[in-house]
Amino acid sequence: MSWHGWHTYGYGVKISELGEISMSKVVELVQTAPNFAKDFNKWLSDCEIKEPTLEDLEEFDTYHCLGLVTVLKEIIFEVEKIELIACDDFDGEKYLLFEQTYPWRMTELEKSLKEEDIQSLMVKYLSKITDAAITIDYYDPENGG
Repeated sequence: MSWHGWHTYGYGVKISELGEISMSKVVELVQTAPNFAKDFNKWLSDCEIKEPTLEDLEEFDTYHCLGLVTVLKEIIFEVEKIELIACDDFDGEKYLLFEQTYPWRMTELEKSLKEEDIQSLMVKYLSKITDAAITIDYYDPENGG
């Protein structure tokens, strides 16, 4: 048996610091990404979920169990064409991050982004689902398995 640990370095948000999240606003936000919305709505129908909760979203992401963070990541990728990372740490805290990576793994759009662009992107989407102040910072969540 082996164990492997890792850090994910990036700029973004710790989801637990967003305060109260409006699930009805999350459902509205999903509809802004038509391809993702189709898959999401099919999942709701298949699971016979008529009024989804944040806890239900944990079941949507059956591979990583990152729930809301995965939903946000997918919406932003479809609409903005910017790849963010959904991850968690040893304590179960979840993060949505713009990850530091090799330039050849980035699109020209991603290479051109400035810190202010990431801030605007995060505020644009997160302010649609919460009224809390949005803290955007540098994080390096550590996890393993």
